[in-house]
Amino acid sequence: MRQTELHTVKNVIMWGTRVVIPDTARGSILTELHSCHFGMVKMKALARTAVWWPGIDRDVETLAARCYMCRVHSPSPPKEELHPWQYPPRSWSRLHIDFAGPKNGKYFLVLVDAHSKWIEVAMMNSMEAKSTVKTLTGMFARFGLPDVIVSDNAPTFTSSEFQQFLTRNRIDHRTIAPYCPQSNGLAERAVRELKVRLDKLSDVSYLSMQEVIDKWLFLYRVTPHATTGETPGQLLLGYKPITRLDKLKPDIEGRDCTGAGGDCTGAGDGCGSADGGPRSDAGAASAAAESCCCRRRRRVLAISANEPPVCRTVCGRGVRVFR
Repeated sequence: MRQTELHTVKNVIMWGTRVVIPDTARGSILTELHSCHFGMVKMKALARTAVWWPGIDRDVETLAARCYMCRVHSPSPPKEELHPWQYPPRSWSRLHIDFAGPKNGKYFLVLVDAHSKWIEVAMMNSMEAKSTVKTLTGMFARFGLPDVIVSDNAPTFTSSEFQQFLTRNRIDHRTIAPYCPQSNGLAERAVRELKVRLDKLSDVSYLSMQEVIDKWLFLYRVTPHATTGETPGQLLLGYKPITRLDKLKPDIEGRDCTGAGGDCTGAGDGCGSADGGPRSDAGAASAAAESCCCRRRRRVLAISANEPPVCRTVCGRGVRVFR
């Protein structure tokens, strides 16, 4: 049935927006999907963003079931159902925070956005309130101030210095009930995921703990979440960051500029002639303005009534302006 849905783009066989992977390359793709030891649900979600072959779901399930590290570190099922938090209307409105560690003398401040499920992890030397405030200040500089922060009753979060920091920034602080860590489930799950990634990838000796964290966060943020159906990156940033799997897809947006010094060498692109030189006539310049040649690397800067449009090429090693 799907044979009628296959098509080619630049000699690449596609099924919809997904690249069809041949037999010889499927093993390396499965290794890439399981590089952070995701479960079968997340692996399938990540694969559906870029690749496909007949029986891919079965292959993903088999790989996840046979992984020794995944079996060893699989979590126990929850004991009871808890009343969930209300889903916030926008990103970065309610944040859940907690500490993990120590591991190798380091502590990890884990933060989760309740709306987008975006996770931030900061490796720290201590759990002191002063260091925590400094770390949160850096996170807020990137994404703005939240409305609510949820945490447990650890001394760091109940200290006067931390409370003054929240008061200055008009952030509501909500603490969970004592001896009930499940009430801060978002942060607890993120802490558990962090510990699992550090344990599973500990056998990769060439990776430091920070590199393990960065690798996990990158793949987590570009994988559709089971709750929202969207990637954390899409919900928080407004776009999906590009991954190595995305780069398997053929580029159909436009040509790259490959000429030395930023010259446009493509024929018929509206900004240069077939031999790589600029066109000087107004008609060619207008065509350049309308097509905005090589969308990703060129920009029409100015169009006036008395002179032809100016198109500036910013690619390669230099900048060239031609009218």
